[in-house]
Amino acid sequence: METNKLQNLIEALLFFYNEPVTIKKLAKLLDATFDEINSALQSLKSRHQSTGLSVIVTEVDAQLVAIINDEDILNKIDKSTDKNQLTPAVLETLAVVLYLGSASEATIDSVRGVRSSRTLRRLLRRGYLDLSNEDYVISAEGLKQLGITNQSDIPDRDAVKLKLNAIANNEAND
Repeated sequence: METNKLQNLIEALLFFYNEPVTIKKLAKLLDATFDEINSALQSLKSRHQSTGLSVIVTEVDAQLVAIINDEDILNKIDKSTDKNQLTPAVLETLAVVLYLGSASEATIDSVRGVRSSRTLRRLLRRGYLDLSNEDYVISAEGLKQLGITNQSDIPDRDAVKLKLNAIANNEAND
């Protein structure tokens, strides 16, 4: 397949899926080799270097993401959405941190199965999470948003914490 066509198809697929897509899946869908996919991904990364988009490539997957490095715009986006609206991604992330007590971004990503950096930045800006060393911890405001006044109010905390740790450890071992 022509290189430019392959790049365009990969870009379209990454946009369509709107989540990390494995290189294996891209190769299968496009009937291309891993080397061809990786080469096209590197070209896409270069192509998007000075745009508002970026292609994030790991050893196993790739994702097309929006890059907004302007704090004023990010704050306006946060203000334009209902601050009290807790999206599924926000609730999921808060729950992981709440039950684990503290968690690194890698652990949160592993448990959720998706990258959480954007959600974590939003939660930090809203004051729902605090950053302690490299770990995220739920803030008093975060507890308030969830209607929790005391750690003992968290249902099945120990059992859920064990399960979340098992999920995170399995992902790390894969």
